[in-house]
Amino acid sequence: MKKVFSSYNFFLIFTILVSLFAVLPVFGKSLVATLWGMGALVIAVVGYKRYTRKSLVVLIAFVSLYVFYLLSVLYSTDKALAGEHLFRRLPLFLFPLLWFFIPETIQPKHKKLVINIFTYSLIAFFTGVITYLLLIGFAKDVAITTLPAVVIRHKIDEFTWLHPAYSSLFLAFAFTNILNASIEKWKQYRMFRKLLAILFMFLVFIFMMLLSAKMSIMALLFVAPVILILRSKNKIKAVLSMAVFVVFIISVIVALPNTRYRFGNMVKALTTKESNDKNPDIVRKNIYSSTFAVIADNPVFGVGLGDVDAELQKQYLVDNHKKALEDKFNTHNQYLEIWLSGGILALLCFIFSLCVGVLLAVINKDYYYLAFLILSSLTLLTENIISRQSGVLFFAFFNSFFAFSYGRSDKKYINGRFLTHRLTGVQRFAFEISKELKKKADTVLVAPANINSRYLKSEVRATVLPLLRGHIWEQITLPFYLSLKGNPLLINLCNTAPLLYCNKVVTVHDLAFEHNPAWFSNNMVRFYKFLIPRICKKSSRIFTVSEFSKSEIIKYYGIDSDKITVVYNALPSDFDVNKEFDNPGLGNYILTVGSIEPRKNIDNIIKAFNLIDNKELKLVIAGGFNKNIFNESGISEHLNNRIIVFENPDDNKLASLYKYAKVFVYTPHYEGFGIPILEAMSFECPCVISDIPVFREVYNNAAYFVNKDDVSNIAAGICEVMVSKSYIDHNERKNMQQFSYFRSASLYS
Repeated sequence: MKKVFSSYNFFLIFTILVSLFAVLPVFGKSLVATLWGMGALVIAVVGYKRYTRKSLVVLIAFVSLYVFYLLSVLYSTDKALAGEHLFRRLPLFLFPLLWFFIPETIQPKHKKLVINIFTYSLIAFFTGVITYLLLIGFAKDVAITTLPAVVIRHKIDEFTWLHPAYSSLFLAFAFTNILNASIEKWKQYRMFRKLLAILFMFLVFIFMMLLSAKMSIMALLFVAPVILILRSKNKIKAVLSMAVFVVFIISVIVALPNTRYRFGNMVKALTTKESNDKNPDIVRKNIYSSTFAVIADNPVFGVGLGDVDAELQKQYLVDNHKKALEDKFNTHNQYLEIWLSGGILALLCFIFSLCVGVLLAVINKDYYYLAFLILSSLTLLTENIISRQSGVLFFAFFNSFFAFSYGRSDKKYINGRFLTHRLTGVQRFAFEISKELKKKADTVLVAPANINSRYLKSEVRATVLPLLRGHIWEQITLPFYLSLKGNPLLINLCNTAPLLYCNKVVTVHDLAFEHNPAWFSNNMVRFYKFLIPRICKKSSRIFTVSEFSKSEIIKYYGIDSDKITVVYNALPSDFDVNKEFDNPGLGNYILTVGSIEPRKNIDNIIKAFNLIDNKELKLVIAGGFNKNIFNESGISEHLNNRIIVFENPDDNKLASLYKYAKVFVYTPHYEGFGIPILEAMSFECPCVISDIPVFREVYNNAAYFVNKDDVSNIAAGICEVMVSKSYIDHNERKNMQQFSYFRSASLYS
């Protein structure tokens, strides 16, 4: 009993009732919408403890139009009429709001059930209406009239309680629903089911031809091929099939008197300048010209929701558009009506909400929703769909039904902005952790479009989000995309993260910019000092690469120690120490690796090298220098013909440099971990490194420590290690075994 009468089942029943609105009279539509609203409110209040966070971006986008309508009442002269319009359009606000707070996310099978009930109840309803009209001799009335298209439309309107434009839109949506379901299960269908699906689509097509609503027919002509091509594996076959379908529909339009008449009027209106009030499309042109005239006088705020009709009537009178004035026509374009009511911002917000819906549909590969949005968006070009009860219910219900039917993604997402950077220690860490995490099916790597070619060759594939780049991509595009996915966990591996995105963890490698801002550009320091402390406080967990860096985060930002997890670096997976590497042919050389910047203390290494009395010995510097980020290093004055610089060497080149080096020297002023030391040790290259806390923590007893500020001490250390390699060799292998990217990546799970 508990399962039968669960809140979810009640919610499903209410949702099914609303999906029947298209076949109900005006009172019935209001009743089912009210029942759904009351039920949804009760379920949201009772089940608030089970509430799962949904996309606030979607909610704001969807309710923004109604908010602008509400604000426009403040400057509407006719506030009573504005109130009527607000009440009629209340579902535009209530449906997304209640869907947002309802704890249940509708199950996929029940989602299809609701769609099918709407679709087949509509087909049954129209079949019944047309059958009844035929039984009472309606065909004879059509045969003797001079305007069959007008008679058919008005008669169906009379018996269905729906304007033909609304009926056609609903039927077009029903057609795409059957098409989507057929594509999904065509191979599973037996012949009878296939024939039945074709029959239903044919019936819907006939009903639309009888109604002859031009925009809905043209919208369907566009949407059906798009859906078929997107969903078909054989694109060529799909294109050919749709070409036949389009040609068939155009042939029917030309062959049937009512559709030929309706489309003929449209062609005349588009190709001639005649003034003929008997041609509805010429009247529509007049309506648009008057509407734009009113908008031109009120482009920013519009005229207010309550004054749209009155202002249009005044303009019709000025423009001498008699038919529009006599019948008190509205704008016949929803976008223009929104602009006229609430101003340009209202229109932009509405268009943005449609774009949000399209992105949701594309991201979730929901072709039912995509079809709904395209059909609605196109029909809004010629009809004020969301100005009447049926249209408001249709748009508000299904838009919210689809948009909030996606539960929070169970997958984890990795911030892949690092893929656009050159490969340094931080990016190496992010790449290796991503590679390990990507081995699990529940992890997705997302990145901007401008991925560095060095990463494109790797086995780590990213989902590309093409809009914007750099920090703007990270702060806007990435969180917006994730909000549409239900706010899943975001793993950030390279110091930065989206500031306003809540469900995230961040990896902070070091706080060198806090320790000594002079090492970096002023813009970078200001940006990092603003961003990183805020990210740390808003992240659910902070990862860092050493106990030393952990202590720095606590020291500078006062973060609770329990919130910080240490994840050590490890050897890159591409570093195969047993592989044969070509000798670089440099003779005897000392190697240092790292970005050429003041923090890395390259100038002291050069000075120490110049103190060594060995003219055959060379110094090789392997790294990169970005003038846009780092201050001038000042090392150029020390260079001579025994000092060789390799800028950004690839992995093979770097490995060969490690393998044949006599000594590896690495004496930075400040470091979070020091990956190059680990890499050098993997090739059994003796290491001379700075005597700083983090290196004592990570490499104690595995390297020769020197005073980074004492050039003579660095030179002596190099000479000592060159003479006696055994001083550190026995510790290297043992030290490296404790580091593993597999182990580090597991801490993010």
